[in-house]
Amino acid sequence: MTFIVDGNDWVFDEASITQIHEQIEALLEFVAIGLERHEETFIGDDFQTQPIVAGYTLWQLFEDGSPVSLSFEIRQELAAWLGKSPIYIDLPDWPNNADEIEISIDSGPPTDNVDVAWAHHLLRSKRPAACYSLTRRGPLPTQTASGCIAVYFVNTDADRLDFWRNTIRTEGDSLEELIKFAPHAYPCLYFSYGVLQEANNLDGGYSALRWKIQDTFSALNDHGVWIFTCPPPTVSPTEPTIENATGTPQKQLIRERFQNLTLEGEPENPNVRDNRVCREARELHLGSRILYCEWHIKLEKHRNRIHIHAPVPESNSQVVIAIISPHLPLP
Repeated sequence: MTFIVDGNDWVFDEASITQIHEQIEALLEFVAIGLERHEETFIGDDFQTQPIVAGYTLWQLFEDGSPVSLSFEIRQELAAWLGKSPIYIDLPDWPNNADEIEISIDSGPPTDNVDVAWAHHLLRSKRPAACYSLTRRGPLPTQTASGCIAVYFVNTDADRLDFWRNTIRTEGDSLEELIKFAPHAYPCLYFSYGVLQEANNLDGGYSALRWKIQDTFSALNDHGVWIFTCPPPTVSPTEPTIENATGTPQKQLIRERFQNLTLEGEPENPNVRDNRVCREARELHLGSRILYCEWHIKLEKHRNRIHIHAPVPESNSQVVIAIISPHLPLP
């Protein structure tokens, strides 16, 4: 269980046709991205039957006489998703106290909201969950008769990533949680086989460096491809890309881009590659290709490194997290 649509938000009596289109399309895009990452988006059993515009239900909006005109493409996409019955009460493993639907959200007055309450009870049962909302964002305190817990409200893919990164910390913040949730928190990184387990071997252990490691992965997930591929002279991802810019960023520019993201990224000196033992220690076999992973992020000044490689076809064009080590051999 991951995401639940807060159906109480879906009342569009005051919205324009354009706004209704945008909200439905945004939800469908959220669902589609989730399916690519093996994350399901669930609805309540009344989502398809509750009035959402002028007394019309979702499917009635596609009938003749509907107050709004929705496209045939949207109808097809909705049917493809909802036809798979992603209704959370159909699941066999209900959370404890699922019948308690009166809930206070963000210190507001208690109201009946079965969707948010379900997420609340899942979280109290130690099962990650969040609510897709049109009106709320981020972690907000919620309270039922059973107790209190923060529920994360999401709307965009950036919200989704924030939720999973927050989950790593709230679920225990150990290496076990990092390994479990990394595919969801950092979906644009390619982790070499067993590389996350190597974090246990860092000098001082994973725990002492866990937030530095997580922040590094977040920055590389969100901007790593840009760092290695965006044509010069752009230095920061917040700068507009120069129209018709071409060329490959050189090492000094890549260094500056790392610095602007508060990362200390450096390539190895040429003599490292010239030494067979040192070179092979930094190589990664990916398919039929051998990658020399000379770029590394310094977690500390003189020890503990994350060796990475620029995107390649063999990594699905994602930045490669290749090696995590206290220090690889030098000439």
